[in-house]
Amino acid sequence: MTKQEAIINISTIFNRKSSLDEETSFFEGKKHDELLDLLSRYIEDSSPLVGNPRIFKTQALNDHGVDLIIEYPNKCKIGIQIKSHFDVTEKDFAAKVKAQFADSKFHGLDKWYLLICSPLTESGGKSYSYKISHLINELSSYKTAYHVVYNPQQMVNVFTRGVMHEQEFRNTKNQYYFEEINWAEIIKELKPDNKQKSYLDVEPDANEKETKTAGLYNCYLNMTTEEEKQSSIDDLNDLLDLLKKLSKKTRGFLSVCISRGRVTNYGLFDRIVVLCHDIENYLNISSNTLTKEVAVLDNLNIAYLDNIDGDNNFYVVVRNTNPNYNILATVKDFCSDKKIDIKQIIVDLDFSLFDD
Repeated sequence: MTKQEAIINISTIFNRKSSLDEETSFFEGKKHDELLDLLSRYIEDSSPLVGNPRIFKTQALNDHGVDLIIEYPNKCKIGIQIKSHFDVTEKDFAAKVKAQFADSKFHGLDKWYLLICSPLTESGGKSYSYKISHLINELSSYKTAYHVVYNPQQMVNVFTRGVMHEQEFRNTKNQYYFEEINWAEIIKELKPDNKQKSYLDVEPDANEKETKTAGLYNCYLNMTTEEEKQSSIDDLNDLLDLLKKLSKKTRGFLSVCISRGRVTNYGLFDRIVVLCHDIENYLNISSNTLTKEVAVLDNLNIAYLDNIDGDNNFYVVVRNTNPNYNILATVKDFCSDKKIDIKQIIVDLDFSLFDD
């Protein structure tokens, strides 16, 4: 048995297809040790299917990011870390997982599995969906095939459906070969987006129009000196250059975040903040699609996700892209005052609207 086949065998017994979001309630209140015992038993019962590896729990106080080790002597060593309902509720959940990811290399592993075994929503209504998806998307940015993440929908069936029959195991394992799965694509989506159409019309990009005088904008800002006026023109041109780096679809997403967000004091500068659920419902998109769009904006330091109020409500936060002031918040107020559809500026890039 090769190292790759050993890893595929373990991945196969975890590949039980996704359950419904509400079925993740199975994990509510289940303690870490209970889940670890159940998982150990599942792997042991699956042992004849996966090549009879050695299976043992880590016992030390510092487990170095691993709860369970699966070892194929002289071939492959796999580590598993479980995150329970309680783990996900902790404020430093993401920070702890990332620290454990780094610590896990202490064991000399060939593969590290993170199994998130938490309800997406508690019976009382508190949601952890964004908290979990935010972590998964962050881990997906690590350009390595070292780790695999399984979300709660995937893990439910591991714990509730029993050991695979031999035929199911073979059929599932064969998918890895015949579909030529790319092992770099190891992060599983928390909530697949099955929408048939894009949430924004994808049209050919518009030819941008630069501002020439920014007369209307300068008047709105009470800019009177030539130096101040030229500074405004430079700021707007810089913003235009930044927006041109985005696809039209992502500019449309940003436009909705700005138009539906509120301007609030957030540290040294004002920020535009908008509740993720509001954007998700308004555009009829999944949380996964939203986080992907924000990731694109975050890459250019335009926006990011944050749970501002310290609970599990996540917001899109639009940064100040100008070192002196939040120009996007100012443009939002300018458009509101002048009765201009902000989509014409952010999406269509018609900066001539800032002129007289």
